[in-house]
Amino acid sequence: MLTVLWFSAPPPCFLGPGQPCDCLPPLRAAAEQLRQKDLRISQLQADLRRPPPAPAQPPEPEALPTIYVVTPTYARLVQKAELVRLSQTLSLVPRLHWLLVEDAEGPTPLVSGLLAASGLLFTHLAVLTPKAQRLREGEPGWVRPRGVEQRNRALDWLRSGGGAVGGEKDPPPAGTRGVVYFADDDNTYSRELFEEMRWTRGVSVWPVGLVGGLRFEGPRVQDGRVVGFHTAWEPNRPFPVDMAGFAVALPLLLAKPSAQFDATAPRGHLESSLLSHLVDPKDLEPRAANCTRVLVWHTRTEKPKMKQEEQLQRQGRGGQPHPDYHLVGHEPGGLGPWPAQDAVFHILTPQSQGRPLCPLSPRAWPSCFSPPPACHVALPTGWGQAALVLSQVSSVWGGAEGQTLRREGC
Repeated sequence: MLTVLWFSAPPPCFLGPGQPCDCLPPLRAAAEQLRQKDLRISQLQADLRRPPPAPAQPPEPEALPTIYVVTPTYARLVQKAELVRLSQTLSLVPRLHWLLVEDAEGPTPLVSGLLAASGLLFTHLAVLTPKAQRLREGEPGWVRPRGVEQRNRALDWLRSGGGAVGGEKDPPPAGTRGVVYFADDDNTYSRELFEEMRWTRGVSVWPVGLVGGLRFEGPRVQDGRVVGFHTAWEPNRPFPVDMAGFAVALPLLLAKPSAQFDATAPRGHLESSLLSHLVDPKDLEPRAANCTRVLVWHTRTEKPKMKQEEQLQRQGRGGQPHPDYHLVGHEPGGLGPWPAQDAVFHILTPQSQGRPLCPLSPRAWPSCFSPPPACHVALPTGWGQAALVLSQVSSVWGGAEGQTLRREGC
C-alpha cells in the first residue's frame, strides 16, 4: 500500500510597518511537521519489514466431527466401477468413516479387497435382504424400497456394534461428535457437500440434482428456515426429500434408538419413515447456501450390454476368468437390482458336457446336468476364488475347498 503524505509550508514572516519580526512559531510548526513525517515513514518501513499474518488454518482433523457414510451395495457388473469412483471421492474428505454394507450372507472378496486398498477408515458389514422384500422378475425398480436392511444394519452397528466382517469393529464411543449420511454407490458427490454437512446439529438438508423427473429437488428456504419443498411427485409427503438430500447428527440418532427405515413404507416414503422419528420439518437445517446450490446428483451408470460377450460364451470363446469378474450373479429374468438368494450364477464346469455355461441353481439343474451333479464339482484352473464366493452367497453350495465346490447336504 502506497501512502502519500502532504505537508503545507509554514506561513511566511512579514514585517509590517512598526512591527517586530517574530518567525519562531512558523519555524517550530514546520519542524513538528517534519518530525511527524519522519515518524510516519519509520512506521511504514517497519510495517513493510513485518511478515504478513499467517492465514487462518482449518481445524486439525482430530477436532472435526466424524462423517459416517453409509453405503448399501449389491453384486452386479458395474459394482466395482461404482465403488472405486465413490471411494476415491471419499478419500478426499478428512475425518470420514465408510460403512459399506453388502446385500449378501457374508463378505465377498471383491468388496473386501476394494475396501482394504481404499486407504479409508471403514467398517464392512453384510446382511441379506429377505426374499419377500426382493424385486420379482419383471418388476420395475421403484416397486419395492431397496437397501433397507443394509441401512438399518449400519444404524444397528452405530448404536451397539457387532457384526462387522472387516475393518473397524467397535462402534463410536459415547460422546462422539459426528454426522451420518446415506450415500448410494451410484450417485455423484461434490467434495464440498461433506463439509456442508459436517457441523449438523440435528438434521440438515440440501437440493439433489437430476431426481424425481426434475433438474433438481430440494427444500425451499425463506429467512434461513425451510418453508416447503420443490418437488413434483407427492409433494404432501411428510419429508419429500431424496435419500442423498439429508444428513443426521450422530447424537440424535443414538438418542432415538427406534428410528430406522421401514421396509413396508409406501413408495417414496422411505426417507420419511426415518426422519419422522427424528425432527419436525420446520426444524430442518438448510445447507448449501440456503439450498441454492446443488452438490450431489442422482446419477446412474448405464446398464452394460453383454450381447457380444454372451454370443462368444455360447460359442465357447468367452473371455478368460478375471479376478474382478469371476462371478456374475443375476436373477433368472436378467440382471436385477437385488439378486434373489438362489440367484443364477453362470460358471464354467466340466459337468456341462460341451455346453460352456452352466447355471448353478436348483431350478436349472435338470437342463444343465444329466445326471444331477455329484456332491463335489471341480472348477477350472484359476476359479478357486469363484468357488469361495459362490459358497458364501448361494444356499445350494455348502463350502469350498480350493477349486472344488461341495453341495449342501453332502
